[in-house]
Amino acid sequence: MKSTNKQIEHDGYHVFYKRIEYSSFEANKIVNKKPKAVLLLHGAGVAGELTWLTISKQLKQFDLCIIPDLRGMGKSFPIDKQEQAFSIKQMVADVAKVLEVENIEYTDVVGYSLGGLITMELKSQFANKIGKLVLVEPALLEREDLVLSKKIRASYSIAAKKMRDPETMTQGVRFFIEAVSPVRNRPKAAQLSMEKRLSARAIGFSYALDSVSEHMNSIDRIELLDEITQTDTITSLIGERSRNTMHEFHTQLQLKYKNWSYISVQGCDHSLPYQKPRKIAELIDQALKQ
Repeated sequence: MKSTNKQIEHDGYHVFYKRIEYSSFEANKIVNKKPKAVLLLHGAGVAGELTWLTISKQLKQFDLCIIPDLRGMGKSFPIDKQEQAFSIKQMVADVAKVLEVENIEYTDVVGYSLGGLITMELKSQFANKIGKLVLVEPALLEREDLVLSKKIRASYSIAAKKMRDPETMTQGVRFFIEAVSPVRNRPKAAQLSMEKRLSARAIGFSYALDSVSEHMNSIDRIELLDEITQTDTITSLIGERSRNTMHEFHTQLQLKYKNWSYISVQGCDHSLPYQKPRKIAELIDQALKQ
């Protein structure tokens, strides 16, 4: 496996990403076979490598893997180095540019939380370039009741404002953790580790939360779901200890759309990529088989 760190400039941002070539890449290149690619998109507040590197090392279905850092997170920074608000639309465009630069004409996509929302928008906008999807605890699909979701997202905006104030930053991060993972069973050290991860770029994290809230208020969710389920399979992975409303909604999605599969991952909450990376890699491989 060969791993390379790369960076592009796009729309006022240095967009960082990791490119991983698996052992089969060179062999396929010799016979001029297009690589089977997978794009891994992280959630709000935590870098792509921290979220996906362990999982990416255990994937067995692919020749090539791309792991970007979305705006406001990891090693992707504004060119002027000043943290600034951004939109879902801009993040989607950044990822599309990475695929263009890498000359990837077709890829499967795995998205976690915020990355799940980006994944759905990529499928909607670039259906001919995006294949199968795996949505891991995806934003926008936390519950069927969209009105309630918007109210809860409004409270996230309060947390986001606290994150932009050094005196209340930790309070804002803890509020977010409680909101997304109310049923937790982890040691105090693990809890503190999560807070540290999310606090690394708290201001960028806060703008990511705001971008989801703004996007939720500007789109038709039913229309988006109808669009992305026209072709290829979609698998959603939900932590067993996540809210019942999320499990109920994804059960309904599986019943409504014939190409949608929902899996409850035992022993996990919202942080399942960090809690059971080997299991998540196994489920991704199963979902994205040719």
